[in-house]
Amino acid sequence: MSGVYSNKQWKVTLPIEGKPGKPKEVMSPFPHVPGCFEILEGGKIKMSASVNGFTTPTSKYPRSEFREMDPVTGEKAAWDPSTTDSEMKWTASIDEIPPIKPQVVIGQIHDEEDDVIMLRITKKLIEVITDTTKHGVLDDNYTLGEVYNASIKVKDGMITVNYEKNGIACKPVLIKATKSLSYFKVGCYTQSNLTKEPSGRGSITLHSVVVTHNGKQGPIGEFSGSGSVPVPPDSSSSPKDDPKKDDPKKDDPKKDDKKDDKKDDKKDDKKDDKKDDKKDDKKDDKKKDSDKDSDKDSDKDSDKDSDKDSDKDSDKDSDKDSDKDSDKDSDKDSDKDKKKKKDKKKDKKKK
Repeated sequence: MSGVYSNKQWKVTLPIEGKPGKPKEVMSPFPHVPGCFEILEGGKIKMSASVNGFTTPTSKYPRSEFREMDPVTGEKAAWDPSTTDSEMKWTASIDEIPPIKPQVVIGQIHDEEDDVIMLRITKKLIEVITDTTKHGVLDDNYTLGEVYNASIKVKDGMITVNYEKNGIACKPVLIKATKSLSYFKVGCYTQSNLTKEPSGRGSITLHSVVVTHNGKQGPIGEFSGSGSVPVPPDSSSSPKDDPKKDDPKKDDPKKDDKKDDKKDDKKDDKKDDKKDDKKDDKKDDKKKDSDKDSDKDSDKDSDKDSDKDSDKDSDKDSDKDSDKDSDKDSDKDSDKDKKKKKDKKKDKKKK
């Protein structure tokens, strides 16, 4: 089976294609790599590390292991054990252990310098350890291939490890957390190398893994090529039963986003139209007011002009009347003078 697993919650270290002290590190998406990172049917990953694999600079043992990342920033995860409420849950099976030194680490919390706790199998015994200190036994009779559920929870500066197999839960193991910034790791960390034995490997099958910080669950990842998505160990339903995933008629989130964008655009357009209408109305009102003022001014001017014209006409008429009156008076005076002359002539004749 081949495919690709995508989950920004993790970076994977593989014991291949490198040199001593520098193994291959891959960021999401993770391809199918035969022999160390194999994507299986049903949304599972087989993680393996042979005793002859490349190691990291600070370890002498090879690994095929996930290292927690911040899925938002893409940076290495680093949280404070004294203030956080963090948990990693996973479901897996241990399939192979080296024959001579039969030890594999299957999960751990690591800080800035070293491991804080590790879940490790030795032959049939699964226990919680820190370096050489043993904190408690989770399973004293493990058979290779059995599926188990485990969790590591950090809260109020304390670490709680839980383990369950075949419906039977063990007593939780409690450990005090360190004060250094920490992160989760899960996978196959083989505790042997060529100095211990000429061949052999460790191998686990990871069914699912989920990390939660302060009540917020991280991504559970997706597989392409297998059609499956891993689910949390305590989940009672499979993603295959999710009608939203199987029903092609269901809206795609991207399409929904586009629809929302279109709706928002229409709303914005309506708002803009209303604004434009208001502006136009204001402009029209201003124009009307301006026209009214103009009409008033025009009327005033017209009245003034009319008054002026009237005054002029009145003056003209008055002048005319005055001229007429003057002419009349002049005519009268002329007639009087004529009579006087006639009377004088008559008097002379009589004499």
